[in-house]
Parts: sequence; C-alpha cells; structure tokens
Amino acid sequence: MSYREGKYYPSTVSGSDGRRVDLSARRSSTAVLPQNDSIVESVVSRAARFQGFLPTSNFESIQATSYVAGGEFTPHYDIVPPEPAKFRTNESQSSDGTSRATTIFAILDESCGSKCGTEFPRIQINWTNEDSRWCDYVDCESKTLSIKSKPGNAIFWRNRRDDNSIHPDSLHAGLPLHKGTKLGINIWAKAA
Repeated sequence: MSYREGKYYPSTVSGSDGRRVDLSARRSSTAVLPQNDSIVESVVSRAARFQGFLPTSNFESIQATSYVAGGEFTPHYDIVPPEPAKFRTNESQSSDGTSRATTIFAILDESCGSKCGTEFPRIQINWTNEDSRWCDYVDCESKTLSIKSKPGNAIFWRNRRDDNSIHPDSLHAGLPLHKGTKLGINIWAKAA
C-alpha cells in the first residue's frame, strides 16, 4: 500500500464538546490507514511491544497526516483537556470513549527543511549542556523541545500523568511549513 496515495481528507479540529472549531488551527490532510494491512499490523505490533506489550486492541487506527507549504497544527493536546478552550483532534477519543493515553508520531517523508518539526512549547531546554549528537534529532537552536522533521524520527509521549490528569508538557504543535511537504503517522493507544 502506498501511504502517499491514501484517501486523504482535510484534517479537522474539535472542541471538548465534540463540535468543530477554528479550522485554521490545523491545516493538513488526514488518511486513516487500513488495520488489516500487513505493514500497519507490524507497526501496531512494534508500538505495542515498545509500550510494555499492550494489547494491539488498545490502539486506534493509524492516522497518516500530510502537510504542504502553509500547513501546521497549532499547540494542542491529543486528549480532551480540562480547559474547554483548548483544541483536540476530532479523533481524540477512541470509539469506546476512552481518551488517548499515549502518542507516537513518526516522520515518513519530508522536504520542508529543518524548522518544520514537532514542538513541545512547555518543555524548555538548553542544548549547549547536552550531548551534541542530539542535534541530529532535535533543533538544538530552539529554546523549547523541537523534534526535527526527518524521515525515521519518531517521538513517544504520555498524554496523562499517573493520577490520570492531563500532562501539561504534552502540549505540542506541528510547526508551520514554509516550503515543501511533510508526511507522518500518528499512533495512539488507550490505557491498558
């Protein structure tokens, strides 16, 4: 299956009440990948092992997200946060209503350059004190954690704390593309 030729539709954003809200917050296209595809099954199986052998039934369908020049996804959470003014994707809850516990975002392809990655605006870091090899994966010029949009790069994070409250540091953004394209996949799991 070619993930570039999937059935893409304009990405949407919903508020905590499930209604569509300001669509300018998310400018991209989305395709839900077929769960019975052998590559998709392999990706879900690896994600399950990575997370302590979660049942594969805990995973939502993988979502491919395609950005072109002018595209972005402003800071958001992948679950419904307690603050109703915050945004979430309309797919933010599994079909049984359970919020996403974890997110993996992986880059498959890009031609947008080095400043179009995924940013975590609440995580401040001074990269001058860290091993310089990190600069292959993160934007070491940024004062916030910003993962480079580089094919093969992937990031994992937990959306909730142990007490089930939203983890404030999970706020993240797909940075604006000033040129080129970016193709990634979202792998979401609910708690075990």
